[in-house]
Amino acid sequence: MPHSHRRCAFTRVEFVVVAIIIAVAITFFIMVIPRAGGAAYRNHCQNNQRLIGIALSNYQVAHRVFPPLYYSNDPALKERPPLSPVDAAASYSWQTRLLPFLEQPEFHRELTAASQKFTLPSTDVKVPGPGGAGTMSPREVIFKQLRCPAVPDSPTPGNGNYVATSVTRLPLLTELVKGEEGVLPAFKREPDGVIVPEHGMNGISPQRMQDGSSKTIVVIESREAARSDWYDPQQSFVAGFVPSDSTPIDEASSNYYPYFAPDWTFNPTAGNRTALNFGPTPEKPQQAYNGTKGDPLERTWGPSSGHEEGVVLAVMGDLSVQTIWPDVDPKVFFAAITARGSETVPTLPPPKLP
Repeated sequence: MPHSHRRCAFTRVEFVVVAIIIAVAITFFIMVIPRAGGAAYRNHCQNNQRLIGIALSNYQVAHRVFPPLYYSNDPALKERPPLSPVDAAASYSWQTRLLPFLEQPEFHRELTAASQKFTLPSTDVKVPGPGGAGTMSPREVIFKQLRCPAVPDSPTPGNGNYVATSVTRLPLLTELVKGEEGVLPAFKREPDGVIVPEHGMNGISPQRMQDGSSKTIVVIESREAARSDWYDPQQSFVAGFVPSDSTPIDEASSNYYPYFAPDWTFNPTAGNRTALNFGPTPEKPQQAYNGTKGDPLERTWGPSSGHEEGVVLAVMGDLSVQTIWPDVDPKVFFAAITARGSETVPTLPPPKLP
């Protein structure tokens, strides 16, 4: 009777086949797992921005306006608010106005009491620390709903990754001139975004988004780390175009900047770069979004993110969340920031399919 033999080992060919299968599986997981993590970060960030959109909506219901870029109840500052954020250090950022609508009513009450109803300079305010551990600056308070998980931890605890798109370019905030009332910018120099300095620090109404709420960016991401405290009025905004560039508009085509004539055009030789993810690069490691050393508005990054493919998420005027690709047409991006430009440029393109 013949004996049956049971194999106890792989043949060389079988071993090679199994090794190939394992290698393919490992490669698949290496490729898929980071994508899954990236998608999770993006979804988390999108949810954070939806919460900000809801908070802005509830703020509008309560106040009938958007929050102003910076805020104070100091009578002197309310009568003659600083035109430039360079002079706004004693005020409070627009995000402090949203705290009751971001599920932070208790902290808002503490901040209101500590600041004597926002009349004291923000730089002097201290709030109770957690667990009765003394007092701390509001800049040391962490709000996870104001942070994008795709951005590495910031060196400052109060870091926030969602900022107002107040202007297309920085001089519209830093080089304002006094208008007829003495406190408002002159007509041709008015900031062209939505969350901007305003007479009486009241904020602008949604009706002033004349280009259409679904076509106007109100809040955008920034991966800035060193100067991005949610609490600081000098750090809670960005310009859409690189401040070091010349004007992105050919001013010869229109004498009504930022209220454009129908034939406004981009300057073909300079200033036509968006600031999307414009920061330090291996080729230009020293180049920054705003590199004026020591300036209170110094930035390394402007509108930017840590998401895959460089996409940046933004809260629109209708409080939806849009995906902006880094290769967006600069004219479209410019038009999306301006609230009252009366441009004929189309809205942001839809998200690309994977």
